[in-house]
Amino acid sequence: MTAPTTQELIAAAAERPATKKEGARFDKLTEAQQARARELVLQLADGGKPVTATWKQAMTDAVAQLPAEPEEAPEAPEAPEAERPVPAGYENRWPYAAYDVLKKTAADAEGPAWLVRCNAHGATTAAASVKAAFATARHTPRAEWCDGCKADEADEAAPAKK
Repeated sequence: MTAPTTQELIAAAAERPATKKEGARFDKLTEAQQARARELVLQLADGGKPVTATWKQAMTDAVAQLPAEPEEAPEAPEAPEAERPVPAGYENRWPYAAYDVLKKTAADAEGPAWLVRCNAHGATTAAASVKAAFATARHTPRAEWCDGCKADEADEAAPAKK
């Protein structure tokens, strides 16, 4: 077996920084910045500088030369539709994607002070307070108070017919 050449040793050291701190910084760079940092390390090593001492400078230069591309912002979830019908005497106080919390606003309106509505099926259930409304919406399985969700669960649980 032959010993690796100096160029092979430099190329191996130029693949990734040797220290944990510089390795963590290297991992945060984009692929293009990592590639540019490797090129700069090799250039500095060809100029006579030790490879291990050039990573910090090479990564700083790579970031300056190739700014990180802005990541695409994740698409915002669709806002709850303001057009969902609200029972007379109520307002949609807290709209959410899966449910809405409705507050009774008219003194002469019939019904409880608060309603929770399933947005998938339009079913509502009464709540005595806003705290109870959110407890129902967030912690009570929707199938317990929405007949549509109960039917959906039953359909999913039914064995497939052949």
